[in-house]
Amino acid sequence: MKKGNWVPISKALAGYLPKDRAYTELEAAFCMQVDYDHGTSVTILGYSNLWGWSRKRVARFLMEMDVTIVYPENTVKKRKQRGHIAPHKGDMKGTIKGHKRFIDFRCLDNGGNIKGTTTEHKRNIRRPTTRDPNPKTNNKNRKISLPNDYNLSEKHIQYARSKGIEDPLDDIFEEFSIYHRKKGSEYVDWYAAWQSWCRNHLKFRARQEDMTSQRPKEITPEDAEDLYAN
Repeated sequence: MKKGNWVPISKALAGYLPKDRAYTELEAAFCMQVDYDHGTSVTILGYSNLWGWSRKRVARFLMEMDVTIVYPENTVKKRKQRGHIAPHKGDMKGTIKGHKRFIDFRCLDNGGNIKGTTTEHKRNIRRPTTRDPNPKTNNKNRKISLPNDYNLSEKHIQYARSKGIEDPLDDIFEEFSIYHRKKGSEYVDWYAAWQSWCRNHLKFRARQEDMTSQRPKEITPEDAEDLYAN
């Protein structure tokens, strides 16, 4: 670290991660660093779908990066949980040539001055990034990709339950996130997008139930005798 074994990179570059092909290891590492910095809830299955990898490869890559996913409860007792990325501490096990592959930016000092910068430059660093170079753009009405730290909240749960959705919401929210990340969707209001997803979920379920009810009834031997008798 003291000799410069890592370099800073803007999180704004997450918008350039691939949506139509599998991630490279470099892209997967960057994605995971951003999720860690944002405190995003993650799963092995979620990364498998997002990166286009097998779950076994994802698990092996986490070991190579010297990180783990910490879940709220023991996974033996409760499955299908979302956890948070946590770097291993201490003996640097799993590193390459003694160098950490995963940087714990939360442990770095955020205070102090930035050498060689002016007050104006430091102020610009704190400003939010934007893809639109036009300074007149109204950010409130700007469409954005699904934020990395956009998680299932009580507000999302209450809306889904108010619409009568009884299915596991963790799975539905994960499908919602994976679909829009792969498609590269952009919305002004992602909560409104979740509301639309819930309504469409109900329509799809009702259509499935209707198709099931319209399937031809299986003719039993007794039914066949009655038909031939007539």
